[in-house]
Order: sequence, then C-alpha cells, then structure tokens
Amino acid sequence: MNNNLIIPLEGRHDDDEKLFYIGRLTVPISIDLSAGITLLVFLSESGDEELQIALNDKENATFNRVTKKRDRLKIPLDVRPDKYGAQFYIAKVHMNGNIRCHEGIAFMIFTSRKGSEEIQIIADSGNIFSGSAGKRVKPHDVEVIRRGKPCTCGLCKRCMGM
Repeated sequence: MNNNLIIPLEGRHDDDEKLFYIGRLTVPISIDLSAGITLLVFLSESGDEELQIALNDKENATFNRVTKKRDRLKIPLDVRPDKYGAQFYIAKVHMNGNIRCHEGIAFMIFTSRKGSEEIQIIADSGNIFSGSAGKRVKPHDVEVIRRGKPCTCGLCKRCMGM
C-alpha cells in the first residue's frame, strides 16, 4: 500500500513545443516542510504520469536547494533509474513553513533541458506559505538603545531615566 500523496500530471507543450507537465491540488491541508518531504516524479508510462509527495524517509538526507519567491518554490530535480531501467525524478525538500493547499497549488515539472530539470510549486493565492513562514516578524517589547553622546539637559525623558 502506498501512503504517498499522488497527484496526476498532464503533459502540455509550451510556445517552443517543449513538453512540460502540470498537476493541481486543491484540498483543505497544508504540507509541512519542516520535517522534510520527498517529491517523486514518474513520467515513463504515457498516460500514467504522476507526482508523489512522501515524508522524508531518511534522517541524514541530502536536501535540494530551493529558490523561494512569494508565490512559488523552484526545486531542481535529480534523475534516477528505477529497478526496470526507466528514469524517474526526485527532490528532497527541507525548510521552515507549510504549503497551504486550500486555495489551490499547481505543480509544474520541466524536464526538456537535460541537467536543468526542475519542479515549480505555485500558489493560486499568491502566497506559497501559510502562517508566518517566509515573513519577517518584528520583535515585541524591545528596549531602544540610542548611541551617541548622552543628553545632559536634565529636562528631557532621556535625562530623567524615563
């Protein structure tokens, strides 16, 4: 039994007639990247192309470099042979944040340029992460320390210790 999240992929051609694949997911879940996930792309069987998302299976895994923008993640794919000699693609991702799938996520797989295979995860809502992931958080209750010569007027709040 396979416990992976499976997303069917549809092949399309771009303006240069290069084949790419797209899959969509709109479900009331978030994908937690903090423990690490594995993305598996299977394209060898025509009509049965799919993306599988699994939990990271190894403690000391090597993770792929991720380029993060507001509305998308770009992740390079590694090419591997399966036990039958067909190739599949894999990426391991580990970073803080959750991918919110409530409003729709598109997965675009580009494999036409050898050595530059990648997956892009794009949010329909315009923000790939839910919650505060990826946002700068301002600290609360911070004491402001001013540099320079201390005031000696004796009348202002700085001089009075307030």
